[in-house]
Amino acid sequence: MLCDTLGPNPLLCLDCRGEVSPGSLPVPDAEARRVADALADWHRVHGALYRLWLDSAEYEAFAAAELRHPGSAVNRRGEAARRELDAFVPSYIYLFDADAVEPASPPTCRLCPRCAGRPLAPRGRFLVCDDCHAALG
Repeated sequence: MLCDTLGPNPLLCLDCRGEVSPGSLPVPDAEARRVADALADWHRVHGALYRLWLDSAEYEAFAAAELRHPGSAVNRRGEAARRELDAFVPSYIYLFDADAVEPASPPTCRLCPRCAGRPLAPRGRFLVCDDCHAALG
């Protein structure tokens, strides 16, 4: 699952919330650079917005709106990176939830915010939408 935890690795396990080493994924060498670039591109931009939101100053509302909106540029990049990875291993993307504070917090909703209210299903330590591959939790 793609998830920005403010660390260098944006990949987490749905079951245990532990980091997943990018090198352990079944991505062929010929495709690895393209997938890594897509992940890094999303992680860099998402991390910048996430840090602006954490700063809780004049950019907080702007950053929260960008992180929260499914159609924002950062979330479109995240979905593109998730699809790149999903070609080799089933993948989800963690959705920003300002009310949950961090990925370890319980989700504040039970319906998928990306799929017009489809119910989320428990998967490991998260709630996921199998239609759009979103995760909360």
